[in-house]
Amino acid sequence: MKINRAHVAYLIEQGSSLKGVAERHTGRSTIQALRCIALAIENPGTKIKVSDHYGTINANKLLCDQVREMVSQMCLRDFTFTQDTVSCDFASVID
Repeated sequence: MKINRAHVAYLIEQGSSLKGVAERHTGRSTIQALRCIALAIENPGTKIKVSDHYGTINANKLLCDQVREMVSQMCLRDFTFTQDTVSCDFASVID
């Protein structure tokens, strides 16, 4: 089972062991990534802050990377990314 990098980063920052990390696949980060994409489409030209539920800079960066990858996999276009935001330039984003 693949281990989510955000979970590992969070545990390391908290000084925890990695025991049991593989069982933590709850889908929360994926849901947050999809929400960011939906908000960007619903609000063209508005920068949407990408913030993971762990609340760490590293987790936020990993979530932004996940959003970027999901946008690419869904063949969406006209998205702009910064280190911690995503925005969509047009309401019609699907080829």
